[in-house]
Amino acid sequence: RLAYVPPSDEKRSPGRAAERREFEQELLRSHLLFMLHSEADHWADLRELAKGRPILTVGEFEGFARSQGMVEFVTPERVALLVSMNVVKIAGLEISSKLLGLKKGVEIVEGMKQP
Repeated sequence: RLAYVPPSDEKRSPGRAAERREFEQELLRSHLLFMLHSEADHWADLRELAKGRPILTVGEFEGFARSQGMVEFVTPERVALLVSMNVVKIAGLEISSKLLGLKKGVEIVEGMKQP
């Protein structure tokens, strides 16, 4: 399952709060959460929902892996991944040693410490 983060606009649409609750329930049944750059403002809330659950969190905005995200895409000149192994382990997930062993394109980073 893949969770999509719908744009938040609760103030303009009364049905958005219900839609958001439905999304949160869908997230809890998902295996992967991909965060678009445009939805970075919602990461703190979604991180709390996903924390400690076996949901692979992937983001395309700067600082994602260092803010308890698991995998951050970096694309200034080439595609690269930043992987926060401590967050991956806390969620009970594993990342292939083949991926982690790539000489180019993968960097292990220390994510933000858990409280």
